[in-house]
Amino acid sequence: MIDVMLVLLIIFMVVTPSLMHGVVAEPPVAENLKPHPQDETDHTLAIDVNGALYLDRQPIALGQLEATLTALYTERTADKVLYVRAHRDLLYGRVSTALDAARAGGVTVVGLVSEQRAP
Repeated sequence: MIDVMLVLLIIFMVVTPSLMHGVVAEPPVAENLKPHPQDETDHTLAIDVNGALYLDRQPIALGQLEATLTALYTERTADKVLYVRAHRDLLYGRVSTALDAARAGGVTVVGLVSEQRAP
């Protein structure tokens, strides 16, 4: 019985350190070697802290947003993407209202833009 206990003790002594470390994996390190310009067909809807809307850096009223987006996206068949950048302190209801108007204007994919932070 003591022999079995000693064998189990040795096995646990060998296996335990490898379990504690897990898998050693180093994530890849990369950087942008050249700037990637924005595509001319990319459209951005920004919403400031007061709830004012800006389509491609031009002020726009909520009532005009649907008609303007319809005019922009009617000729496209597949690429109907709108990037939305909203202030972090803005109530989600205002963002939701703008997204509803964008959906009615023909936008099929919405990309929410966030601030990149260092890990």
